[in-house]
Amino acid sequence: MIKRTTIKKGLIVLIVVATVFTLCIETNQTNQKLTTPSVLLVKSKQTVQSIEKLQAFGYSKKIENCYVNYSFKIDKIKSKIILRFKDLNYNCDSPVYKRLKKALINATLIDTGKYYYLYTPSIVEVKDFIVKYKSQDSILKYRGLPIIPCINVINTFDKAKNVKLIYDKDGTKIITYDYIDSYVGNTKITVWIDENLIPIKAKFYFTDYNVTIISEITNYTIGVAKDFDLSKYEIVER
Repeated sequence: MIKRTTIKKGLIVLIVVATVFTLCIETNQTNQKLTTPSVLLVKSKQTVQSIEKLQAFGYSKKIENCYVNYSFKIDKIKSKIILRFKDLNYNCDSPVYKRLKKALINATLIDTGKYYYLYTPSIVEVKDFIVKYKSQDSILKYRGLPIIPCINVINTFDKAKNVKLIYDKDGTKIITYDYIDSYVGNTKITVWIDENLIPIKAKFYFTDYNVTIISEITNYTIGVAKDFDLSKYEIVER
């Protein structure tokens, strides 16, 4: 005859096993939800926004038809982005790029969000003042400079559609999604996010214009950044 105490112990074991099994399933489902590509974009944006200071080297290049590559040093101080231009390489015949290359020698762009400032000391007539512009309502914020600092890709994350994770290995994740830009329209974006949840590379394909811009940052350092003192210059609005 089976004792009641034996049956009771058996039921307790079954209940414990079932509870642990259920918790494992719930934990696994929670982990899956936390690693969906849409959630990764949210966490990446939060991570970048939380960084007080960051310094890196970067480039932003257009690759179709006329190849144009802007290289710069980038400093992030809270929400401010500072680009110190290093070079402009291109294979276009247009004389515009020759003049632009000269204008960007030792030039600095200071992006404060709604406005940005451009300092171009190589142009004699403007070396003593800085020109202030209103940012375009677009990921292409800077008039006459079709560049997208890689870190600015986070501004598209909130309106990402058809988000897909296409690569996840060695800490790097590659995510693709659709985005409608108010200035250039339909855009397909691919972003590379590293193990620190920082976007280190982004590819923007503007389908309405058949143009691709690729941006990247390398050798970034968190906790370090060099500011630019606007108060030393006369500011002219355009």
